[in-house]
Amino acid sequence: MNFREWALPGYTILIQLATGMFFVLWMIRTFLRTDENEKELNELAKIPVIIIFSTILMGMLISHFHLSRPLMSFLAIVNFRNSWLSREVLFTLLFFLSTVALISRLWISPASYRMISILGWVAIVFGLITLWCMTSVYLLPTQVSWNHSLSQFSSYGTALLLGVFSLMVVFLMDIRFSLERESSSVFVKIKFVNRALKGMVITAIVAAIWIFFADLNEISLLQNMSLESAQISLNLLFGIYKPLLIMRFSFLTLGTLCFSIYSIGTLIGKQKIAEMIGPIYVFCLFILIGEIAERFLFYATHVRIGL
Repeated sequence: MNFREWALPGYTILIQLATGMFFVLWMIRTFLRTDENEKELNELAKIPVIIIFSTILMGMLISHFHLSRPLMSFLAIVNFRNSWLSREVLFTLLFFLSTVALISRLWISPASYRMISILGWVAIVFGLITLWCMTSVYLLPTQVSWNHSLSQFSSYGTALLLGVFSLMVVFLMDIRFSLERESSSVFVKIKFVNRALKGMVITAIVAAIWIFFADLNEISLLQNMSLESAQISLNLLFGIYKPLLIMRFSFLTLGTLCFSIYSIGTLIGKQKIAEMIGPIYVFCLFILIGEIAERFLFYATHVRIGL
C-alpha cells in the first residue's frame, strides 16, 4: 500500500476514534450527572471535545490524499440519493460542524448542561451514521470478502474500543497538566475519572470481545464460501499475511488485558490514577497497532470478481 492508499485507513481509524471517544465521554456524563455537578462535567468535557474536533479535522484532511483532485472533493456530496460515498462525505461534514457548534457553546458562549448534552448527542448521531455509511461503501458484490454486514458490526466495536483508550489518555494528560499548573479543578477531575474507570474497563472488555466475535465470524464466513475469490482471500490471510493476523489479535488482547489489570490495581488503591499515564500510552499504542494491522488486512486480502 502506497501513501495514497494509506489515506483511507488513516481516515477510517481517526473517525472511528473520534466517534467512540465522543460516545464514551457522553455516556460518562450521563451516568455521573447530578444536579450539583453539571458545571463540573461541562468543564471535564472541554479538553476531550477539542481533541475530538482535532481528530475529525485530521481525518478529513488525510482523506483528501486519497483523491486525484482534492480541490474538487466538495462535488462528492452531489450524488447523495444513490451513493454511500456521498452520504459518508456529507455526514462526516455534519459530524465536524456539529462538533464545532458544541465547542462554541463549551468554550466561547457557555450554555446550560442540557443544551451541551443535546448538541453532543446530535454530533454523536452524525458520527454513528458516518460509520454506517463508511462501511456500507464496501458492500460490493464484486468484493466477496467485504460484502457482508460483519464489517459494519466490527466497525462499531472498534470505535468503542478506540474511544475508551483514547479518552483515558486524554483524561490522564489533562490531570497531569492540571497537577503541574496546580489547578483547583484537578481533584474534581480525578474524582470523575476514578468513578468512570470501572465502567471504562468493562466497556473495553466488551468491545474487544465484540471485535473478536466479528473477526472470527468473518473468517468462518470465508471458509464456508466455495467461491474461488473467497478462498484466495483466506489463503492470503493464513499465508503471507498470517504474521499480521497474529499481531492483530495479539495486540488487541494484550492492550485490553493490560489496561484491565492495571486499572484494577488503581481501583483497589495500589496506585493513584495519575500514575497510569505512562502505561496507558503503551496500552493505547497496542490497540492502535492492532487496528492498523486490521485495516491493512482488510484492504490487502480482498479479491475482486467480475468487472
